[in-house]
Amino acid sequence: MTTQEAIRAHGGALIARERVLLAANPAAMRYAGVGNYYGTYNAQRLFDTLQTGDLAIQPLKFEHTFYCKTCGNIASARSCPHTPDRHLVLSGTRVREMLRAGTLPPPEFTRPEVAQILIEAMRAA
Repeated sequence: MTTQEAIRAHGGALIARERVLLAANPAAMRYAGVGNYYGTYNAQRLFDTLQTGDLAIQPLKFEHTFYCKTCGNIASARSCPHTPDRHLVLSGTRVREMLRAGTLPPPEFTRPEVAQILIEAMRAA
């Protein structure tokens, strides 16, 4: 599992040792009943108000990521020079909808054997 996948799987924040990884638009906000009230990067911007040394952790900020068909891997706007028509973007919500419907997400997003296990688990739930 890549770091980006781990962050998505854990609602946008992953604590690893003394670092906190903050993804854009944490999924946990949607489940907290606040809908789209918070902006995409609001959780990250909170850390901008702190001074160096205010926390015993180091925040690491992440942008939206996507699979770039040209680069052949997960990328962000900062790391990929290619146009959006080369990007495969799937939200966690869209992936869950696909899995509930029994549809395999594209292999660039997840391995088919992993997706099949998730489909079966969602059917059993």
